[in-house]
Amino acid sequence: MSAFPLMPPMMPPYDILRTVELFASATSLAETITMPAGVRAGDVALLFDAPAGGNSPRVVPAGFTSLYAIATSGNWGRHHGVAMRVIASAAEGGTTLTGSVGTVDSGTGVVNSRKILLVFRGNVPIRSAIYVPGVSTGSSNNPSTVTLNSGAGTPPLILWGCISTTTHSTTPFETPYTTPAFGAEVAIEALRVGYTIVNRGGTPLNQAVDMLDLGSSNMITAAYVTLEG
Repeated sequence: MSAFPLMPPMMPPYDILRTVELFASATSLAETITMPAGVRAGDVALLFDAPAGGNSPRVVPAGFTSLYAIATSGNWGRHHGVAMRVIASAAEGGTTLTGSVGTVDSGTGVVNSRKILLVFRGNVPIRSAIYVPGVSTGSSNNPSTVTLNSGAGTPPLILWGCISTTTHSTTPFETPYTTPAFGAEVAIEALRVGYTIVNRGGTPLNQAVDMLDLGSSNMITAAYVTLEG
């Protein structure tokens, strides 16, 4: 018999959320968009939805929370919004999300429905995602630069800038007014999203966002979300 009592096994220390990365992205020119395969519990999904048309109703997919929506005035007022959810089930990969649908462009016959879906994953499941309201502007002329005060945020966080317009061509961020450069960008037609991940221990910077004048309904939004595991 041992002279010493047996000690219970040591449990590994609980890790905290330290790093976040883009797991997958998807784009769509339709009313619907497909959640990427492999999504699992604790992933965070951001949906950017930009249907064109002054009468286009804003539709937020089931289970998502509407974060930001702006629209310019006029016959081609463009709705441009962001929605977010914390993924609750690993079975959501490959499912179809239904969002907004634009009206038909009388000149081209094209339905202006553009969507970008970004899915982020942490080193541990993300359990808290707090949206920090951002800034926006919209103009039928050259829009002014907006600046997001993300330097006040506490990492880990994801900050983004989103631009859209009624044109069917690619919409770029305007340089040198969009500073600093985003860590990465995803675009489909005239909808473009730039995002920067700031991991724990990093230093977020204030983010300026601008775009060229590409016709009516030029729109800009910028915001960020803080995360915890």
